[in-house]
Amino acid sequence: MRFRAIGGAVLAAGMVVACQQSQGPVRTTSDKTKASTAAGEDETKNEGVAQVRIVQAIPEAPKADVFTGDRKQWTVDFGTVTPYKAVAEQRFTIALKPADQPDGPVMIQAKEGVDAGHRYTILAAPDKDGAAKIDVISDDEPAPAAGKAKLRVIDVAPQAGTVDIYPQGDKKHAIVDNIDMGSPASYREVDPSAVTIEVKAKGDAAQKGTLASHEETLEAGKLYTLLVVSGEKAGKPVDVIKIVDQVAPAQAAVVDTSKASGKQPAIQREDYDNPDYEIHPDADTAKPKDTSKK
Repeated sequence: MRFRAIGGAVLAAGMVVACQQSQGPVRTTSDKTKASTAAGEDETKNEGVAQVRIVQAIPEAPKADVFTGDRKQWTVDFGTVTPYKAVAEQRFTIALKPADQPDGPVMIQAKEGVDAGHRYTILAAPDKDGAAKIDVISDDEPAPAAGKAKLRVIDVAPQAGTVDIYPQGDKKHAIVDNIDMGSPASYREVDPSAVTIEVKAKGDAAQKGTLASHEETLEAGKLYTLLVVSGEKAGKPVDVIKIVDQVAPAQAAVVDTSKASGKQPAIQREDYDNPDYEIHPDADTAKPKDTSKK
């Protein structure tokens, strides 16, 4: 795979109405990650930080350390969904390097921007042409209405065609349909149910064929992000990474202004007069480690 940092635009997760109630703490679970809880909107805004997490959706990439500036923040491999982490800078450089090689080649690198009081997913994924990219996705979304769930589908599998989601046993009434690479990463409020995620084969001649079928259960009160990704194993061309967020009601914030917080910035500031995306010239030298020998 060629690694190239491109297009780090923020993908809106739906319009946020100015008068809506602040969001409280968010509890997150995913397929390969332990449950975690992120601070609520009022707390993070008062502290001047954003909440950021990383999702690694490139199956060919080696296990990697994620840096912001010179600071190592996470270690990720394919399918990892990190807990949210507070970041205190509005603009920062994010870079992925092979794990345990702080002086190793930069696999992919970009400069990104976030705002205090908001939540974001930084997604490392393939682009349509097979290169690697970094996208920043807004995660700000209120809890669903009583008795409802919310669902968004993000397709980052270049070999896949469109993605449709049906109630199990009913292919006549799609919950969402025609999702493909480049579709907005927006939530839709849906009825809780067991669903089938169907990924169609790419190409006009194969539109009626199914590349993969995956089943999930959507529960009331939760926000679901389903990432359609390239498969890691032979015979499994595409896979689904599930992320579940549960937003608690906001509580009244008590701000102590009698003393400084003493918190250290989570991100190291750099010069951002020219926020172009960069890629290290030795990116292609990063290869997965050979773990076959002990």
